[in-house]
Amino acid sequence: MDAVMRADIYRWAYRLLQNHHDALDATQDVLLKWLRRADDRVENRRAWLRSTTVHHCIDLLRRRRPQTPGPLEGPSTDGPDTLARRELHDQITAALEMLSPRQRDVLVAKVYDRETFAAIAASLGISESAAKTHYVRALDGLRNALKDWNEE
Repeated sequence: MDAVMRADIYRWAYRLLQNHHDALDATQDVLLKWLRRADDRVENRRAWLRSTTVHHCIDLLRRRRPQTPGPLEGPSTDGPDTLARRELHDQITAALEMLSPRQRDVLVAKVYDRETFAAIAASLGISESAAKTHYVRALDGLRNALKDWNEE
């Protein structure tokens, strides 16, 4: 595994987890998954790693979703800007969970990696028009899921 690919995994994880140490842990977990399947054939290593990283990070965020504060917990010391950003991050993560895995893969490749539809289609083994369709449906799904947050 080359350094560029490890950096990509870290970057994908950091964008979702928003924490350096969590992104490092996620990178290590994804690399271990890759090593465990080293004997299996993967047609496109980059697409498999991106998809696995995104799914792994969403699973982590889902498991650690905060519960309602208990009576012994004091008020938050975060400012309104930090709370609003954290709330938006949680909303986006929840919206990403509602997308199909293929829509998530296309969206992450297009938005985070700034890949062309042709490159996305080649990496995922789908047609370019299918990549565009998944992208548009993913954006529509995010818009609908974030509509309430945007109106506030």
